[in-house]
Amino acid sequence: MHTKMIKKFIEEHKGEIFDAGYLYERLFQVIPNKTYLKIIERFVDSTSLVRISKGVYLIGESKAVVDPILEFYTSNYSGMIIGNRMLYDLGIVDYSSDEIELLTSRITTSTKNIKNYKLRYLNMFFIPETIAVIQGLECIAAIPKLDKYNANKFFLVIEKMIRSYQDYGFESIIKNIKYDFSTIEALAKILNEQNVPNKVIAIYEESTK
Repeated sequence: MHTKMIKKFIEEHKGEIFDAGYLYERLFQVIPNKTYLKIIERFVDSTSLVRISKGVYLIGESKAVVDPILEFYTSNYSGMIIGNRMLYDLGIVDYSSDEIELLTSRITTSTKNIKNYKLRYLNMFFIPETIAVIQGLECIAAIPKLDKYNANKFFLVIEKMIRSYQDYGFESIIKNIKYDFSTIEALAKILNEQNVPNKVIAIYEESTK
């Protein structure tokens, strides 16, 4: 019965990521842990699962259209790209590092490394408005450290952040992601200049108590 449960999942998710820890917590807790791990090993031996990192497998072959790692850890509002790759994707910088940083709710540890991906756990729902504000904050924090960047693309990110900002959303973000006060101060200044009602400083100060 237990093997059939996992086999059914594998057959229905070919080309996708099988994160053993995450899926155990979400779907397979009825299976004793030792039994679960033995079943997984049998599927690895049969090549139904291909190990790509500790506890992380690819189900069969990749669909190739989209990176299965990126798809699994960011789809359905479960995560987003940050860091240099985010800046590159947004057109702010013209160079991209091999390392890709992700914020995701789909891991069971605080951090996880898979190939060139560095994942960090955040218990959040990554709706477009939340992503827009985080991207704005990440850009504000990164710009002073850059020798060269596309100012027009940067301003487009900031404009989107301004349109998306809400105090309750910012409160959720700041509880999960730590930013320097200079970044928070810059955010408050931008919002105030655009007459966007906000309690940025008060929310930040409350989060640091």
